[in-house]
Amino acid sequence: MTRRDFAQASLAVLGSLALQPARAQAAADSLEPIPPDLPLPSSGPSRTKWIREAIVLQPWADTQFTALTNAVERARGMKQEFGFNAIIVLPTDAHNALCDFVEKPNSHLTDAQFREGVEAYRKEGYRLILYTSVMHCGHAPVWQSGELNRAHPDWSQRDPQGTPITSFGNASWLCGSSPARDYTLDYTLRLQHDYSPDGFMLDNNGFGHTKFGWTCYCDYCQQGFRKYALARCGADWVKSQTQIDPQDLKIPTEPGRLFALWTHWRNRVWAEIDELFQKRLRKVNPQILFFANTQYDLPVDTQASSLQFQHEDIVFSETHEVDPWYISQKMVLGQALAGGRPLWDYMGTFASTPQNPALDSLRPIEVLQRSIPASLAHGARPWIVYLGFNDAPSEPALREMGRYMGWYASHPGLYAGTPNTPVATVVSLRTRDVLARLGKCRSQGVTGCDAEPSTEHPLTPPHLERLLKAGVPVVGLVEARFAMDTLRPFQVVTLESGMVMNEQEAKALSAWVSAGGFLITVPEAGEYDDLGCKREKSLLLTTMGLSPQVPEAQSYGKGKVLVADAGRFADAVLDALQSAQIPFGLPQGMEVICYRSSHHHLIHLLRNDAAADEGALRFPHWLAARPVPAKWFSPDWPGGKALALEHDGGSIVLRFPEPPPYSVLVFSH
Repeated sequence: MTRRDFAQASLAVLGSLALQPARAQAAADSLEPIPPDLPLPSSGPSRTKWIREAIVLQPWADTQFTALTNAVERARGMKQEFGFNAIIVLPTDAHNALCDFVEKPNSHLTDAQFREGVEAYRKEGYRLILYTSVMHCGHAPVWQSGELNRAHPDWSQRDPQGTPITSFGNASWLCGSSPARDYTLDYTLRLQHDYSPDGFMLDNNGFGHTKFGWTCYCDYCQQGFRKYALARCGADWVKSQTQIDPQDLKIPTEPGRLFALWTHWRNRVWAEIDELFQKRLRKVNPQILFFANTQYDLPVDTQASSLQFQHEDIVFSETHEVDPWYISQKMVLGQALAGGRPLWDYMGTFASTPQNPALDSLRPIEVLQRSIPASLAHGARPWIVYLGFNDAPSEPALREMGRYMGWYASHPGLYAGTPNTPVATVVSLRTRDVLARLGKCRSQGVTGCDAEPSTEHPLTPPHLERLLKAGVPVVGLVEARFAMDTLRPFQVVTLESGMVMNEQEAKALSAWVSAGGFLITVPEAGEYDDLGCKREKSLLLTTMGLSPQVPEAQSYGKGKVLVADAGRFADAVLDALQSAQIPFGLPQGMEVICYRSSHHHLIHLLRNDAAADEGALRFPHWLAARPVPAKWFSPDWPGGKALALEHDGGSIVLRFPEPPPYSVLVFSH
């Protein structure tokens, strides 16, 4: 499989099916709760300043050869035009092995060329990130050639039938539960010693799946899961709750409580790997950056990524989609998972379609004008693959991309605020992990099988797009971070897909409502425990003593709760927010993202769809905007244009001529 196939496969949307309780599962009230989880150490995120200022360039295969030869001129020119200040590359041997595989032998680099090129970028102020991996060893020759698989076939990720996952040729993915973990750690530490980079990325960090099911069922995973289950639960719990003798405990293949426990353990495997790599790398260089590439927007957790985010310095993913509404939703999701860590976004600026799979040209200008701003406006740091830079037909699009990137790099003050909105929506990792299952596999790709699509238990709440299109800025919240300090800034919380919930989370959300919050949720909120066992009633509503059948908002303490069926949830949320006068008034097809700095409001405006010739922005009362002068900034003009906020009846309005694809309003508060 080539990198070209790799990029195409990342576009696949994995389906999911509702998890049905196993026939052998007893009634919920006869089952014992699972004991508390084992401690999972965390070194904490890096405080290094540059990771919040990075604009990353990634050459790949023949483009790495191009980028690192005659590097002095390229490094300086691309920094000036695009604002690049970091570069990620494959080390020499891995780069050459990859070039051989994709049939680019003329793009080999000597180690002297590699070091000379890297040094040229560093002299221009670039930070150096090296590419590595557990699952494919960063394309090191020993993996790419298949030698490692032949020497250690037991290190491969395997599905329930024992079939390994293969891509990029005949080499199979390595399992992080096997000795491959220490082998790839040693490989990475050697790279740290040889090249002294500023950071490392573990690519495609996780498990995969085949048409026969999830991985991994290798002997190391069987042993590791059994050890974890007994250490956490004890032999008596395992025997009484699963009807399995502890010595016979194996990874299940059918949905049920044991499968849900295994799903959680898989998440721990990669979190522990991240923690191990981070700790060992920091021992050599306390300032080093460490992170992984996970496709966090995929709806089924076959990757086992849910616990990784807390053990990285940044959260990073590839975004090949170009629909700005999709990108905006993904960035809301990414910021929720990052939990205050920097969010980096690999933008799909290059063209790759089934009709034109060549990765050497940029997408059309009209596509870049909407896809790039959607990522930037939501606070993601840009990551650009060095494709299309030397393609003559891409020159107009390259100039357009440079215009946006250069403007972004030269206006850091427009991205200095913190999110400002009264509305948060819950992102339920646990509901996806426990209840979601793969649909029928249609084909095999780099992240596993391309499954038939389904709308069951998506990670991104289905109503989120409706909110964004209605002029409601939204912050995402992961249920594990429910606490009064994180909930207090919000007036409204929407919870559409939180079917799995524990008592601590239900109590935290209830306390926030009692203090005056407005919760909009579904009757099934908290209907399942951590192992997917269905409760008789919703834990969340039971905690507050509320009924799921009442169609009107119910009072609880100083706050209220509206329960809406899934089929009308988005409409119910929009009606409630309109009644509370929370949305902005915007021209159709536009999106608004709000930030607040110490002295200013920063309002980012995206024209995601066609807009009218003239626009007006009507501010909601919660923003407390006053009739003051405003500055209007955009990549479409130099400096800032003067505008004025004005009274219009009982509200504040700002009128402007035809809005560009992306602009930012700044005014004092």
